[in-house]
Amino acid sequence: MIRKTILALALATIAGCASQVQDANNSKDEAGIAALNSQQGCCESLANVSFAPVSKPGAVEINLSTQSPKIELNSGRTFAEGIELPTALGEIKLTVYSIIDKQVFVPTVLVLDEKFQVLDVIGEDIIKHRESSILYKSGYLGEYAIPNRFSNGQKPVYLAVVTTKEALATSSEPMPPSEFALQSGSVSANDPYYSNLTITHSAIGKVTLELDYELPVYVRKQKWRSKQGKMRL
Repeated sequence: MIRKTILALALATIAGCASQVQDANNSKDEAGIAALNSQQGCCESLANVSFAPVSKPGAVEINLSTQSPKIELNSGRTFAEGIELPTALGEIKLTVYSIIDKQVFVPTVLVLDEKFQVLDVIGEDIIKHRESSILYKSGYLGEYAIPNRFSNGQKPVYLAVVTTKEALATSSEPMPPSEFALQSGSVSANDPYYSNLTITHSAIGKVTLELDYELPVYVRKQKWRSKQGKMRL
């Protein structure tokens, strides 16, 4: 269901660069916050983000840095990176994951159409702080099914990874690993994100997007023919 928060986020660059991230004091991400607050490079539209094409199921790492496009949303100024969605047969099962180290990038994912208009927002109601498990270390994790088309007929084409001013203004408390994860040996209770320190929310960082979907028959045939052609060379 398309969320009401779309209205707040859809006005991506209309608001200009008036608002800035406030209260960067005590932040360990000083370089990221300073670059975000700077007027240099401010501000671009979602259409200026480089959306890397995805051609096969699997994990894609999104690296948000001070060199990433800087955009202004009603939810705040943010760096942005993204992907172009692949051709899929049916829905795409998406997992969003941002690992906690000494700080964490708290992601929000915007689902965009071909004109870079927001169709849906994958936010804090889905991407939540989770304890460590066998598959994932402690971090922000969420799952979402991207439909082939939304109920209004619009087709999702791009995903943009951003954060919000609310996320940057807060921090997270360390969450101990589950007993199951400790027993498996996949995590240690001595890791930094299990300390008594608060976890700073950063303006830059890495986010993993895992996409699981079925390729259409014609795409599978194209890939097979391409592979056969390479084998003959």
